[in-house]
Amino acid sequence: MAEVEKIKNITNKSISIIEDASQAHGATREIDGISFKAGSFGQINCFSCYPTKNLGALGDAGIVTTNVESYSNQLKIIRNHGQSSRGQHTDLGHNEKMDEIQAIVLNEKLSMLDQHNSMRREVAHWYFEALQSLDLTLPMTENLNVHTYHQFVIKVRNRKKIIQLFKDEGINLAIHYPQLIHQHECLNDLNIKTNKFPNAEKISQEILSLPMGPHLHKNDVDKVSTLLKQALEF
Repeated sequence: MAEVEKIKNITNKSISIIEDASQAHGATREIDGISFKAGSFGQINCFSCYPTKNLGALGDAGIVTTNVESYSNQLKIIRNHGQSSRGQHTDLGHNEKMDEIQAIVLNEKLSMLDQHNSMRREVAHWYFEALQSLDLTLPMTENLNVHTYHQFVIKVRNRKKIIQLFKDEGINLAIHYPQLIHQHECLNDLNIKTNKFPNAEKISQEILSLPMGPHLHKNDVDKVSTLLKQALEF
């Protein structure tokens, strides 16, 4: 999680905070000895519930939370075609209501979120044990944070060779995300030149997401770790 306490100090009460917790369901940060969950800092907090997320629906879904009544009322209007009541459109809105099937699934999965996050941390622990001596960069976590490992992202050299070796073994590795925001065609009009963000551009060529999820077992992690060691020896 970000250093949200510093963000709150900067914004004070004059600026509302919109917290993006879309990949951090259940993550926590300790502040002054108290543990706070992701999605509890902003006046508006957003969660993606796409199927691959830690709290995932069967299809597209998302959650917005707030403790500000005026925001709550406005969000309910916006999500329902801008209607303040049936047939009364007070705003321009969208059809963004979560359907009942997705809500039922998420409500059931919510009761298992802490258990699944704990299983993800165990998988991460296996990776750390197996990979710490290899020539790569492992994720880092501040002592104040409890990570929920939506992804397990490392940095490596010769990424293409590693990906191909895994592909030959029937294991797909992912890159989150292969293109930086300013490199997308839709933002060409910004005319941002190459090397404008050298650190980000360098890292984007090195990052690699290893298989991660509560479904993985120790032997799965061992296989990935062994293959990665072989790939790095090439």
